[in-house]
Amino acid sequence: MAGAASPTGVATSSWAGWFADLATLPGSAIGALAGSDVSFPTAEGLIVVREEPRQPKAQLGGVTSRAHCATSGRDFDLRRLSIGAAKGGFITLRALQVLERTIELQQAAGRHSHVQRCYAQVLENTGKAHWRLLLCEASNNDLAAFLAAQGGRLDTKDAAGFGQQLAFGLDHVHSRGILLGGLEAEGVFRGQDGLWKLADFSRSTRLPISVADWLEQCGAPQHDEAAGNSRRGPTERFPPEVAAVGDGALRQEMDVWFLGQLLAGILLEGGSMGCIPAAALGAVSGEALLCPVFARLWLLLHWLLSDEPQERPQANEVAALTGALADLLPSELLEEMPCSGRLRINGVVRAAARQLAMDEAVASIPSPAARSAAIHRVASLPLAVVRDELADSTRLDTLCRNCGFDLAIDAGIEAPKHCLRDASTDAGSASSSGEATSDVTSVPGISGGSSKSNQRQPQQGPGEVAAVVNGFHLEEGQGP
Repeated sequence: MAGAASPTGVATSSWAGWFADLATLPGSAIGALAGSDVSFPTAEGLIVVREEPRQPKAQLGGVTSRAHCATSGRDFDLRRLSIGAAKGGFITLRALQVLERTIELQQAAGRHSHVQRCYAQVLENTGKAHWRLLLCEASNNDLAAFLAAQGGRLDTKDAAGFGQQLAFGLDHVHSRGILLGGLEAEGVFRGQDGLWKLADFSRSTRLPISVADWLEQCGAPQHDEAAGNSRRGPTERFPPEVAAVGDGALRQEMDVWFLGQLLAGILLEGGSMGCIPAAALGAVSGEALLCPVFARLWLLLHWLLSDEPQERPQANEVAALTGALADLLPSELLEEMPCSGRLRINGVVRAAARQLAMDEAVASIPSPAARSAAIHRVASLPLAVVRDELADSTRLDTLCRNCGFDLAIDAGIEAPKHCLRDASTDAGSASSSGEATSDVTSVPGISGGSSKSNQRQPQQGPGEVAAVVNGFHLEEGQGP
């Protein structure tokens, strides 16, 4: 839209700018545009609402105001979605189809505690703009505003509870054959019942659909610099299967990846709503992993953000896992995850554990020269040896236990056969499967226990690969 006249009389370069202007109009002007009473035919009968004279807010590509039904005493959200006409009064077919699909799928999602319900719609045309007025379940605020008031992040228990609510919503949407297609803070609303709800269906579609067709429907992700709008952010914010544009079918687990990305942004230090998930997960500190619930949620996020969609859990599984984090064993999560995920986890935990051991080793050494020597020793020895030399290994033991990380396996003692082979492939090892089997079977036992008589240094080939499958058999409470 080029040079369209806004409600304030100033030409704007985008409809997002037009919406922003509309949100700044006085209440009397809004009333003149919208009218006072609106009737909606719904499955529950005719609902007549009156729009309240309060400032509307720009939301999800439109403007939202509050309305009240005098008959039932209920409040509703009135959301205006529009397609602005270009010169000559023409509206593009594609823009109309996107608008109609967004509304149709939100209504098709039906009623659920964690999905904002859309009761009905009516047409409302103003000048050369084609409007759809939606009657929606009332909400108090969106997640973006809530996070801004909380400093941008949630604590672990709140984040897990939030993730569980959205996973319930995703599971319901998926049961209707709908892919949400995106999950960002601006599209998650908090209802008057205090529950978080999925509200943004602008990239939703019905399954089955290919990646190429979905991108054609929704438009390739790109940043709207003119409007200053990052809702369609850089491609790094989309799952790997979207980057490989082709005829491959999208899966419901794509939404699980979006949920993992959202949780990573609101949970992790240094995270933000625009963070790249892998970077945020890899930057976790050893201090943070000393909290058992945080460590388990951190492990779970690796699973949600797996590169292959078929390796991710389904939404109902995510809901169950986030609701039981306090009782989960790290081994239970690790056993279900793909070996590529355990490989990444092992590298981060090893680095965090070594840094924690280094801090413990130099804490009581006053001499700079002696500290330097201690740092060099900790950096060069296997972690299992460093742990035995620490005066107090409690914190290191806690970190390893929380993450299912076995120092003995990390030293190359042993590893389960099938994971050893998978990890060798993931790591690009040159060792053959025959060599890997030989290395495993030559060591008695594969329970992951620490035995100093069997301990040996990491060696080239399968012994080295054994470190990447760490924690596969470690049970809660078992020390390294």
